[in-house]
Amino acid sequence: MSDWLVPYLAFNGNCEEAVKFYQAVLGGESQIFHFGDAPPNPAFPVTENVKPLVMHAELRKNGHVIRMDGFI
Repeated sequence: MSDWLVPYLAFNGNCEEAVKFYQAVLGGESQIFHFGDAPPNPAFPVTENVKPLVMHAELRKNGHVIRMDGFI
């Protein structure tokens, strides 16, 4: 069992801005996955206004990770 704390932060539509802010302050490497990056699925269509929103993001530094998403 790990003794690491992995925070998961949720933002109301401004997740990408938050990731870039935290990266500027804390350093590290970020990965941002938008709804539009997912493969299309006809059973669950993604509208154009949702495609630029963040589905999942991570900021990693020195073995630590902060996970984020764009919805609360």
